Amino acid sequence: MEFLQIPGAAVSVWATTIDVDAHRRRPPFSRTDLWRTWPELAGAMFRGVSSDRLQTVLQTGVDVVPTNSVIYASDDFDKAWEYGDFPKVVLALDSRKVKPSWQMIPADTPPVELAEIGKVYPTAVPYSNGESLWLSRLPADDPRIATDYEASYAFWIPGNPLEAVRAVFVFMPS
Repeated sequence: MEFLQIPGAAVSVWATTIDVDAHRRRPPFSRTDLWRTWPELAGAMFRGVSSDRLQTVLQTGVDVVPTNSVIYASDDFDKAWEYGDFPKVVLALDSRKVKPSWQMIPADTPPVELAEIGKVYPTAVPYSNGESLWLSRLPADDPRIATDYEASYAFWIPGNPLEAVRAVFVFMPS
């Protein structure tokens, strides 16, 4: 498989064509092949998005507006491959530049400290043990709040997303 690097973008963009029928459910390469070709992506987080979000990604580094909204990503390229149809766009994000959408604190955290943390994580829900609060960037009515799904896949980019994105891959039908 050959990738063509697209010049002139603010982020590193790599494009290739693939047999969609053969790769609809599975990426065209293994994680080992990915890291062999792009060793700088070891430890990256991956996010699959719809191709209609490509222009936003190229301009801002991420597909969401505002750019500090919650995104869902995984350190597993195969998981990111599940999202977006073809042409498929997959972002590789620097895991040091993304933060979890949540944090847990003791339920008896002083109100002043809670208010300060609440500026970043505005939603607080009691955690199942009652001794902790689950703080999140998700709205209180989001069904994913305080779930294993949020804990595993929900992140946000607190800084400049153009500094967080390591590469953008575009997979086009042959």
